[in-house]
Amino acid sequence: MSYAEDSPEQFAHEVQRQRDNRTRKEAVAAEQVVLTGAGFTILESRPESYFDKEHISIRDLVTAEGEKVTVEDLHEVTPKFAHVRASYADTLDVAYFVIDPKAHGFKKVSANGNVSGGMTDEQKAERKTLIADNKAWDSVLLTAL
Repeated sequence: MSYAEDSPEQFAHEVQRQRDNRTRKEAVAAEQVVLTGAGFTILESRPESYFDKEHISIRDLVTAEGEKVTVEDLHEVTPKFAHVRASYADTLDVAYFVIDPKAHGFKKVSANGNVSGGMTDEQKAERKTLIADNKAWDSVLLTAL
């Protein structure tokens, strides 16, 4: 749209919006260069954890010691991925991803904070009790009918 001709009152606003967009694109490109230099493969679109099972966000991972995985933990990891986007608050949002986290000693954490992997003996005992209690309730409900 030609703001100068069609909406001259909006021209200054549109020029500034275009400048801001260019500044954000330049900031994203500069950060991508830094990340590429650090060994990251840049992802053009941000993987959604629900649909993309290959790229696992480091937000969903912990180390073998149970600590949140940080960018520093990815130093020796290959391949590693990053996605960069600019917000309208003039900040960059960088998301980091890995594939096969288990191979790097990381464990996946569910939304409720449970860490993937084998259950402890205590967890197994609790689960066994829960299953037995559920079976008992099933039989109570069936006899009540």
